Amino acid sequence: MKATVESLNSVQRRIQVELPADAVNTAFEDAYKRIQKKAHLQGFRPGKAPMNLIKKFYGGSVASEVGEKLVNQNIFKVISENKINMVAQPVLEKADLPANDTAFHFTVVVDVMPEIVIPDYKGMEISCETFSVNDEAVDKQIEDLRKRNAKKKPLGSDVVAAKGHSVKMKLKAFREDGTEITGLPADDIDTVLGDSQLVPELERAIHGMKVGEIRETTVTLPETFADKTMANKGLKYQITLTEVAELQLPAADDELAKDFEFESLAKLKENIRERMNTQMGQQRRNALEEKVLDKLIEKSPFEVPPSLVDEAIDGMIKERFASLDAAEQKKALFDEDLRKEMRPVARRRTQNSLILVKIAQDEKIEVTVDDVKNYIQRQYGQAASRTDTNLDSLVKLLGDRVKQSLLFEKTLDLLINSAAVKDLPAKL
Repeated sequence: MKATVESLNSVQRRIQVELPADAVNTAFEDAYKRIQKKAHLQGFRPGKAPMNLIKKFYGGSVASEVGEKLVNQNIFKVISENKINMVAQPVLEKADLPANDTAFHFTVVVDVMPEIVIPDYKGMEISCETFSVNDEAVDKQIEDLRKRNAKKKPLGSDVVAAKGHSVKMKLKAFREDGTEITGLPADDIDTVLGDSQLVPELERAIHGMKVGEIRETTVTLPETFADKTMANKGLKYQITLTEVAELQLPAADDELAKDFEFESLAKLKENIRERMNTQMGQQRRNALEEKVLDKLIEKSPFEVPPSLVDEAIDGMIKERFASLDAAEQKKALFDEDLRKEMRPVARRRTQNSLILVKIAQDEKIEVTVDDVKNYIQRQYGQAASRTDTNLDSLVKLLGDRVKQSLLFEKTLDLLINSAAVKDLPAKL
């Protein structure tokens, strides 16, 4: 066997293999023998048909089977001998149709793990906003609760929608090429104009509409849009206004607090402040994680194996379309436009994962079984604590996913705790 390995880039290798004719002949003979054992030829019992008849009747169909077996039997030997650190199954690029007494050639492409070298990942200098919850932010939450408990008084069909009105609408969304976006259309969207719940272009289009009116507007989704694959994209929305109503708000007093199961307005505000501080703490943590990872990739850029990016895209699609049936999910998985939109985000997620795994290995960070059990008990409460059997079942079901999540969390803890963080004030 002759084999050559060519480096296509830092994360892909092309392997060209030539197998001698005697190896091909042996593979054909083995294939014919397997067929002979099961063949049903008229006049012969199974397994008793002569080899010359087997070759005559099956010779035209056995070549592809022989080719597949020759590839599978030999490619992993080449990969092992050349110490290629592959991250996915080899992809057959081209292959001859094998024939007796003829050398067999095939070529595969293998994705390999990139070489990641990260200098000075401890003590990085980063800046991050630190959030504090002021009285104004708490009062805004109280105002939101008043709106949630408000009574709605539908207005006449001649009233135009304006700031402060509660409106209901139906939305359809279309890409720039006019194709409707699966998953984004929605009926009975309920919002209050002026509350910044909608992107500005969409809200501006609703102002001045009357019930039953239909309008279209183009919206550029913000960079902070929840679905990162849609951020900064231009979408056309079709809006159908179905209701305009006036909000009649209750007073901000102890009676309002009791509606939310608090004894007084002061206790309600205290609870709101505590929850907001927790949320702001998580928001700061997320920002620190993002800045640390940005800094790491800036210090040590590297390519990502395409197969790992495709795996990440598969996971993102399954997550986004989890509520759809299997047929619709499969359709989404093969939607090339959707995959193209998701590729930059999937590539970055994969970079983040690889760089954290590398640092965890360098630092010998480990996640124990007890770590996994404690996490599951915290997350799943009574379901995990009811019996040891329940906990063991959850560990078996979720263990690998939880272990990876905890490994990343511990690694990010190390990076953040060692970083020199400059706090930037941000008021809410």
